[in-house]
Parts: sequence; structure tokens; C-alpha cells
Amino acid sequence: MKQPVGRSVLVLNDLASGRLHDLNRAARIAPELVKHIASVCEWFKPSPQMHGIIDALVEQCDKIENMKMVEYKQPTVL
Repeated sequence: MKQPVGRSVLVLNDLASGRLHDLNRAARIAPELVKHIASVCEWFKPSPQMHGIIDALVEQCDKIENMKMVEYKQPTVL
């Protein structure tokens, strides 16, 4: 996980080509997660299953973004 996030994006894009936009977005939202996934998958061969891994990464980033957008309101005490 010592590699830069940009290299991680390129590693994952090599494994699941055509997902560069999703990977760049994920790198902005959750860079440590992208680096971790890339370090785990670095030695894999390109396969259709990699798109499922990228889909899961995008889903996690969606959740992170949604959590940031939800405004926390302090409950009112009567």
C-alpha cells in the first residue's frame, strides 16, 4: 500500500479496462481503499470478475459520498 494512488488506479484499470472514470472518482473519494484493493489485486490477471470488484468499489464510494451529503441534525429535546 505504499504505492501512489495514481499507480493504483492504473493497475486496476489494466485489470478492468474501460473503468478509468470510475477509478479516478474512487481515488478522489477513498484513496486508501483504492490503494488497498490495487495491492491485493496487483498480481491478478485481467478477467470479467475484476469488473465486479470495481463495481463494489464504486458502490462503497457512493455510500461514502451519500454519508458526506447527509446533514446531521441534533435531535430536539423537549
